[in-house]
Amino acid sequence: MTSILVRPAIEDDIADITRLWERFMVGEKDAVPNADPQSARTGWMERLRRQIERRFAFAALEEQIVVGFIGALGGEARSWIPDGVLYMVDIYVRPESRRTNAARLLFRALQEEAAKQGFRELWTNTHLNNRRVQILLRRKGFVPLEGFAIPGADHQLYYRKPLSTPR
Repeated sequence: MTSILVRPAIEDDIADITRLWERFMVGEKDAVPNADPQSARTGWMERLRRQIERRFAFAALEEQIVVGFIGALGGEARSWIPDGVLYMVDIYVRPESRRTNAARLLFRALQEEAAKQGFRELWTNTHLNNRRVQILLRRKGFVPLEGFAIPGADHQLYYRKPLSTPR
């Protein structure tokens, strides 16, 4: 098995991460029903650039090839994100790399950076039909987030995870 390297995403990763995101949008129709990858692409790439600037995006590499990514938003990006919360909006590892520890390392990198930047919690959501991600979130210590919903994002389950402060 090859080893996985996770590092903050950089501008040079944008094309590779975008290809993975497009693969996610096509391959995970149950997770993102009614999504139109072409209309969402431009806005998503702008968001990715802001995530890279804030160190809210990480890339997983296997033999120098980007095989996964994770990205988040802070309250400056969306008014519905409370102070002290970093909101994970993307995580994807290509299917042929899922037996590696890429997802675990991506989660760890984002959580460590969030704690370093003073965030108290990591929140996220997934579609009701996305059982694989729901199981992954629970394994990573996320618990259901009650009494919260993103306007216009019907059929979502929300999760939260407290972050420990860096040592």
